[in-house]
Amino acid sequence: MALPNEKILELVKGSGLLKEANLKKVDDLVQKSKNSNLATALIEAGILTEEQMGAIIAGGYNVPFISLSKVSILPEVARIIPDKVAKRTKSFTFARGPDGVKVALADPSNKAVLSMVARKTGERAIPYFAFEKDIEGVAGLYKKALQKTIDELLREYVKQFAIGGEAPIAKVVDQTRNIMLIPIHSPKRGDSRRKIVEYLRIFQ
Repeated sequence: MALPNEKILELVKGSGLLKEANLKKVDDLVQKSKNSNLATALIEAGILTEEQMGAIIAGGYNVPFISLSKVSILPEVARIIPDKVAKRTKSFTFARGPDGVKVALADPSNKAVLSMVARKTGERAIPYFAFEKDIEGVAGLYKKALQKTIDELLREYVKQFAIGGEAPIAKVVDQTRNIMLIPIHSPKRGDSRRKIVEYLRIFQ
């Protein structure tokens, strides 16, 4: 579960990062943040940087902190967790290597997500803490990039059909993102672009 403000306060005061002058400000923020997130309030007040706050919270979970906006994520890695699951659980897979699959979570104690990733990949799932807004931001950018690729493939499919007179079978492929368009019905000459697209199934 997400860390309560009381636990965040305990971790912040025990981090050694606060200057004496900021202790009073922190106590004031605690009173103002009873119904909101203390970590966000501390960052917005300039008392701690996002990296400092992230490292503190990650320490509370005994996991590393990751700033997703600063790493390059391969599309095939980003797709390990289905979009709906990632959105619901505030999670995102961002790296894969010999040691396993690295998973950014707003709540690193969510064992269900880690178990799902381990089952799906057959590899160890390594939890990292990331801020929810960071996860949502990267997921949104990836989704836009994916949609752009699909739109490009659809245009290529329609173009090939118009030129060749026959629908290409499993030939419209983006190898970088591992996306393939496969006709489930054969289009006919004169079909509209919308009709042709309806015949397609997108595989990722």
